[in-house]
Amino acid sequence: MTKEKTRYKYGDYIIRQIKGKYYIYKLETINGEVKETYVAPLVD
Repeated sequence: MTKEKTRYKYGDYIIRQIKGKYYIYKLETINGEVKETYVAPLVD
């Protein structure tokens, strides 16, 4: 069985679909390293 993972990128934000729910992450670049910070779940 294949694990389904969908990702949408909008500027500095990523919306990820995991198990039918959506979660928002913010991309930050610190000293050349990209870090994803969890923001909140996306409410339907």
